[in-house]
Amino acid sequence: MFGSVGPQEILLVLVLVLLLFGAKKIPEIMRGFGQGLREFKRASNDIMGEIDRAGDMPEPPKKAAVSAAAPQTDEGRVNPEGGSESSTPS
Repeated sequence: MFGSVGPQEILLVLVLVLLLFGAKKIPEIMRGFGQGLREFKRASNDIMGEIDRAGDMPEPPKKAAVSAAAPQTDEGRVNPEGGSESSTPS
């Protein structure tokens, strides 16, 4: 149906556009079309920049997991013998 558009069809469309809108109106239409394309491209680039910046953000630091293998004292020191350290000698 719409296999290929040849030079004759393009010329016919251009003549119809010229007749419908007139020679003075066509530059205004094209200027508005160009501004719309620029605005769309700018918005698209802004969105892509936001996505890129969001991907570059580091993850928040995770809390260190406390090892359950070795008991800890109140000060956070690990007793290598497995018992808890006490401040009073026994």
